[in-house]
Amino acid sequence: MRISRTLFPGAVLLVAILLVAAPGPALGRILSAGAGSFPFPPGLKENVEFWRDVFTRYKFSEVIFHDEYHLGRRYGVFHLGEPWKATREQKKRLRAHKDKIRAILLALAEGRAASAGTAALTARIRNMFSGLPRRELRAAAYQVRGQPGLRERFLEGYIRSGRYLAHFRRIFRKHGLPEELTLLPHVESGFRSAIYSHAGALGLWQFTRGTGRLFMRVDGTVDARRDPFLSAKAAARLLKRNFEDLKSWPLAITAYNHGALGMRRAAKQVGSRRIDLIVRHYKSRTFGFASRNFYAEFLAAVQVHNNAEKYFGAVRLDPPRFFDEFHVPGFIRMKELTRRIGVDARILRKLNPALRLPVTRGWRSVPRGYPLRLPLGEGARVRKAYYQGVEGSPSTDGGDGSKWVLVRPGDSLGRIAHRHRVRLGNLMKENGLEKTLIRVGDRLRLPERASTQKQTAARKPAAARPKLASRQVKNKKTGPRVARLPGPRGTQQRRTPHPSKPQKSPIARKSIPPAPPAKKSPQRVASAPQTGERSLFRFISEYDLPETVPSRGSRFREGALRQSLAVSPSSGGKKAGWVRVQENETIGHISRWLLVSPGRLRRMNGIRSSRRVRMGKKIRVSFLRVPKEDFIERRIAYHKGIEKTFFNKYTVSRVKRHKLKPGENIWTLLVRTYRVPLWLVRHYNGNQDLRRITAGDEVAIPVVERRKF
Repeated sequence: MRISRTLFPGAVLLVAILLVAAPGPALGRILSAGAGSFPFPPGLKENVEFWRDVFTRYKFSEVIFHDEYHLGRRYGVFHLGEPWKATREQKKRLRAHKDKIRAILLALAEGRAASAGTAALTARIRNMFSGLPRRELRAAAYQVRGQPGLRERFLEGYIRSGRYLAHFRRIFRKHGLPEELTLLPHVESGFRSAIYSHAGALGLWQFTRGTGRLFMRVDGTVDARRDPFLSAKAAARLLKRNFEDLKSWPLAITAYNHGALGMRRAAKQVGSRRIDLIVRHYKSRTFGFASRNFYAEFLAAVQVHNNAEKYFGAVRLDPPRFFDEFHVPGFIRMKELTRRIGVDARILRKLNPALRLPVTRGWRSVPRGYPLRLPLGEGARVRKAYYQGVEGSPSTDGGDGSKWVLVRPGDSLGRIAHRHRVRLGNLMKENGLEKTLIRVGDRLRLPERASTQKQTAARKPAAARPKLASRQVKNKKTGPRVARLPGPRGTQQRRTPHPSKPQKSPIARKSIPPAPPAKKSPQRVASAPQTGERSLFRFISEYDLPETVPSRGSRFREGALRQSLAVSPSSGGKKAGWVRVQENETIGHISRWLLVSPGRLRRMNGIRSSRRVRMGKKIRVSFLRVPKEDFIERRIAYHKGIEKTFFNKYTVSRVKRHKLKPGENIWTLLVRTYRVPLWLVRHYNGNQDLRRITAGDEVAIPVVERRKF
């Protein structure tokens, strides 16, 4: 969907100039839509031309040495003689050539002669910097970078794209997005579906685990990042949200790599929303080479893809993949599913890469509602075979009867196994784990304990049990009793009490009066607890105060906030303490409140600079520069501001009681189902630990709607 606007005469002249300068008809077609979806700023011309040559001109055995910030400065091409594999020998050769270029730049900056044997390269670099001050040469000496050619990789991705593009275009049209965005995998993965990045991104659309959980299911049962079609829907939703947030496609596309919050910060720091000015002037530790060139790579990929015959000749694409889908009505094991529908398990594994190893090997059930992909033309037959069923097959209407546990901060596999009295090996096998590495927020399925099997066997009719022989023993004090027979402890019978001593029931020893019947309230306030309750976790918006709610609600809310943000004492005395990181907080926030640098706070807690601090983590803080009371007040003021901003836009319409189903947790409810913040749900659930809720628990969810003024 392109945005058409009326052009004034001056704008028409500007577009005409850009059309002449644009490097190809594909970008010209994008520009011809007025101020269209994907503008081509003149400041990005040399960046787009650089990536166009990388995709079409230079082979994978060639490395282009260039300036990191000025891609038009190309110092030369280094020929490896073999494809780039990042081996130690290849890196050593490239490092030596890079040092040679740096030495030439420093020699020219200092006005001395370069080393022998580099006359041709020195002359080319001198001509490249003619008319520029020497400080440019010195700065360029530390900005030399090598980029391998990607001609073969881009051609392979172009051929593979035929499998997916028809389906991707339908998805993006359904979300109202431009179809050119379906070519983004050229930049991300080369249309390879099973590829990992060094940052932990996975799949054709390169989602990290944290971002992927916001738009699709990512856990030990289903990892939708591995499925090109499921992750395409998530990518469409992410790009649409970025555009709605940033109101600019160049910023929204760059935010796919750098994040929407990072692009808002960049636009605010530069004072402009133009992508060429942001690329040129924005400085940030996280805004690296990949983020700066992401939009230019995308424009170059669009141009090359739409003119592939010009650059690669006649190329035949892979045929598109067509398939049928069947939404599984209930939980069912893979072995039973394949037997019921008559499709080989190897075919199902190949067509459904999102199903993890525990599911395909039969350790876990295929989730209820999963869109199972089938060979084309098999949908009607499979649906009929599934519902006909097989006599004696297990039921799939309910859950699979599994018990789940959420990994909390400080947990390990050994602690979880000890806490739930299961064997560590069985726990790893049940979840398909080869290593003991787990992350906070993961959901683990507990294996069935031996005691559970005994209890199941105990529920059988008593007639099926063999009677145990016993012998009577005479005792003067206690009378006749049954002697203990040799055997397991569970088979020993209790002794018979003396008939002259009446026995009291253990329940009757402590009389508990029955609770009075609850009175039915004539009116029910949906957005708050009853007025008679005195709970610190009462939370009512200032805009939603009914007449029956006391005016002290805001004081109760502040008390709850202070209780959740309390500082735990430390062994370091009054000048130190412990705090738990809450939602919407970062190391930067806490360091700002303490008037210390984020690096110092990370060193105090042994947190590396590349690691993100997860919510709920307990960190040590120091009150040497700021009193403890001031720190708490600043922290409370920050969270109050978040609440005020939220209620300026939204209001609580009602409160819904949600009973958790198997496979759900608090994060799926907040992000996928209701889209409400955690702090708001926490206020409506009192002292309940929301991170430890399991299937069958009830949670009060406030349903919000946008405020109408």
